[in-house]
Amino acid sequence: EAMGEEGKSPRSSGGRRSSRRSRLNAMNLLNIGYCFLSTLFNVGIGLCGMFGLPTYADQSVHYPTIISPSPYFIVVIWAVIFASQGIFTIFQVTPVLRARPQVQDGVKYYYGLASFLQVLYTLTYNTDMMAISVFIAFGVVASLRSLVQSQNVAQADNTWAEYWLLRFPFHLHLGWMYYVFLLTLQNTFVYLNVNNYVQMISGGISIALIITLSLYHLFWANKPLRIAPPVLLYAAAGILLEKLMPTNYLVQASFHNHTLFIFKVTTLATVVILSILNTIVACRTCRRRDSNDNEEGTDYVNADMV
Repeated sequence: EAMGEEGKSPRSSGGRRSSRRSRLNAMNLLNIGYCFLSTLFNVGIGLCGMFGLPTYADQSVHYPTIISPSPYFIVVIWAVIFASQGIFTIFQVTPVLRARPQVQDGVKYYYGLASFLQVLYTLTYNTDMMAISVFIAFGVVASLRSLVQSQNVAQADNTWAEYWLLRFPFHLHLGWMYYVFLLTLQNTFVYLNVNNYVQMISGGISIALIITLSLYHLFWANKPLRIAPPVLLYAAAGILLEKLMPTNYLVQASFHNHTLFIFKVTTLATVVILSILNTIVACRTCRRRDSNDNEEGTDYVNADMV
């Protein structure tokens, strides 16, 4: 039995016992504050229209663009993002997870920075300070990328629970903010009454960037962010749905039918291509995971596969 005790993985014995004995520290408490700040402003205003301000979906409808998704898509994805970060906040104070390097060394203060910038984005975007909100949206993307990169280099147990509870919320947020930055830029062009030709060109560039970012995170990145491509596919599907069943006819009135047809076909092709690529990568990931499970057991997963 002594040899059995010595043979236990440090992940499953000492490391976890020390986590259970750990106490809450400033980082855990600050994360609670960040979540409260995010919920108060981003959920309160962005999703619920608190203080009489428009929601994210209202602004998207008020400043319709050629890459605007169906408003329902906006509400659903933001709700999932903020709910997942709320779940992270709850579980990161539990005895088992509170001292994990993914929380202490990975998340660090980046969650606070991202939450603060997200609040600023909500306050500027939802009060028609469009030009400023573009730069702040870029700041949210930069802060979330820093958080994800910090978690990539922090020590990880690579369990499913650790990934879905401590890492997934920020991967999801970053994937959606890629698209939000592009959409906010387009909203700003509409707000500033930029001519339709510029909007058409920038819309085409935005679709190309959605494809490029998906390819980058699927195949080219050293540390792939597997959640980003499905989120960008979700955004493209929202754009396509709005083209097929428009909720706002201002875009149809602003652009020539040929232009709308080209964008409809291009968006459809984007959805098909990204669906195929995401399916291929998902199948490869499942086969690799099954191979690892057969060799090492079923408790661990390489987060880069997800």
